[in-house]
Amino acid sequence: MREISDFCDMFAKHSASCAEARYIERFRELSAYCESPIEQAILAGILFATEFSGRMYHARVTSGEGFEWGRDIFDDEYVVLIQPRLGPYRPDFLIRLTGYSKQGDRERFYGVIECDGHDYHERTKAQATADKQRDRWMTERGIKVFRFTGSEIWRDPGSCTVAFARAVEAVVGRVLED
Repeated sequence: MREISDFCDMFAKHSASCAEARYIERFRELSAYCESPIEQAILAGILFATEFSGRMYHARVTSGEGFEWGRDIFDDEYVVLIQPRLGPYRPDFLIRLTGYSKQGDRERFYGVIECDGHDYHERTKAQATADKQRDRWMTERGIKVFRFTGSEIWRDPGSCTVAFARAVEAVVGRVLED
């Protein structure tokens, strides 16, 4: 006669394989919007952290198509957009988190993840200048910029994602608790 634990084990294994299949399907669907392998590595970490591990808030991860700065088309509390248009720029990832302060005011946090491959970032003075101008444009609009080098991402994309998640949690905690 089978024990209840046998059924629990069976469902746990099935659940894990279903979650893995969903993860792979989501990654394949969304990685088409990434422009480089290091962006895909960060996407893999974001998907795991937001949709499968519970490390970060449950987020809607989607393409940035149709997004315009100043006109928010998503009602979700937590959104991760891939390659959205922000004025003259298109960051690798835009994260928008909505919450409420202790006073009941609706607050939004915006963060950008930039994946800086050596060929396109800070290799020349012109590239470094363009990155600094881009960072200032975003900072002036209240967008926190998180940059990771390609070497950091290749070495350990998971730690980059966790570092970003911790920074978001710290910033959001300060913003929403004031």
